[in-house]
Amino acid sequence: MSPPLALIGEVHHIMDTIAEEIAILAPTLAPNNEVPQEMFRALIGWANSQWAIDVRNSVITDTVEDHLKALADCQTVIASRPNFTPTNPITEIEDSTSLDALKMRPETAYIAREVTKAGGTWRFAKVLMK
Repeated sequence: MSPPLALIGEVHHIMDTIAEEIAILAPTLAPNNEVPQEMFRALIGWANSQWAIDVRNSVITDTVEDHLKALADCQTVIASRPNFTPTNPITEIEDSTSLDALKMRPETAYIAREVTKAGGTWRFAKVLMK
């Protein structure tokens, strides 16, 4: 029995939405090879103080006091975070009409063929991307 057309349309909409979100999340290059300051925030928060100031000073012209304040702010944010507890981000998907609709898509046949040709196995699963 094939899934209802409305469900197939919904699955296509979900897949298109996911593709748009992935495109939005993709990194963009800053003009003139400038690295956005946000990339240094996490980096300097874990680095030793002198190295962090040197790195920040190489891309941001500021006073030593401002560099030290930025470093202290980053270290405060890191210290306030809860300890990392690893979890399995993969959740198995129960059989459903949505899953059946995904399995009918041409991309699925292509992926299955390529993975099998390479000697691998695959399955649908949800992955929590936090």
